[in-house]
Amino acid sequence: MISNSSVIIHFAKLAKLSLLKELYKKILIPKAVYHEIFEKPKVKPSEILFIENALEEGWMEISSIEKKYRNLVVSLAKSLGEGEAEALVLCIQKNEKVFLCADKKAWHFAEDLKINWKSTLGILLEALILNKISFEEYTTLVLRYEEIAWVSKEIIHEYIEIGKKIKK
Repeated sequence: MISNSSVIIHFAKLAKLSLLKELYKKILIPKAVYHEIFEKPKVKPSEILFIENALEEGWMEISSIEKKYRNLVVSLAKSLGEGEAEALVLCIQKNEKVFLCADKKAWHFAEDLKINWKSTLGILLEALILNKISFEEYTTLVLRYEEIAWVSKEIIHEYIEIGKKIKK
């Protein structure tokens, strides 16, 4: 599984980074994502520790873009952030069909490249469906997500309602 920085940051802020490990076993991030997380931190030092631990434990790993794919990164970076561009190219390079991302613009590029994407809320819903978290925990995390991300109350309400239907 390959991720951009937003999903990793969201799960660190939710203190649920370990949920990504439970669901996907291994997360690859390109160097640009690493730099976005550690050189322009949008998370508290305590939240950075979750990410550092994941890297030390080896279930999150930094992966380099091969030279033959660099031009594609440059091309995508004209429209996307460097992290999203490298993460999408890493999906192509590794033949990974799913991309973890919370950026709508990157979703459109992923779809054009025939790469599926999962948002933070989609991952939380997947965790609920797979019984990795309870409905109560799911609801709490979805409501906390509203506090840390740019997401509308309507989307939050929609995900809570979807969760209710699944757990009935």
